[in-house]
Amino acid sequence: MLSLAVLLSVAPRSDAPRAATLGGDAFAEGLQAYDGGMYTEAREHWHTAAMAGHVDAMTSLADLMMRGQGGRLDRASAVVWYRRAARSGDATASLALGEVALGSPDDQIHDTMAAFVWFSISARQGNTWAKERAVLLRRTLSGSEHAMADRIINENTLPKF
Repeated sequence: MLSLAVLLSVAPRSDAPRAATLGGDAFAEGLQAYDGGMYTEAREHWHTAAMAGHVDAMTSLADLMMRGQGGRLDRASAVVWYRRAARSGDATASLALGEVALGSPDDQIHDTMAAFVWFSISARQGNTWAKERAVLLRRTLSGSEHAMADRIINENTLPKF
């Protein structure tokens, strides 16, 4: 089970300019493979690019892992890649972590506070959808959860539980 401790164990930071230049060829090859429906090949290319620090590849690889495209479904590894991308300032990865924290009706995962924190981080990075989700979730938090979430967000360093 993924928990607040797992989802909030890294702090967001922006190394995006440097990381964006790394693994660019492999990322582009992955896009081409993905567009052609060759998900296994896309996954391999994006893994190479992600290992080189390419932030978009990290998020794309995590998406494939989360859906089980091009290989086995692997939510735990997907969360690791989303966290790496979020740590590098990727708003889409932060949004995805919020969605993971909310879970689905079939999941045992449901951590509203973690979802609120990740949506809020994504919103600060400019994601409008995340902002809307954060506003809705804010209403569901208790006073102590709200205070803890705001402290985590405002300190810009997520605790390592």
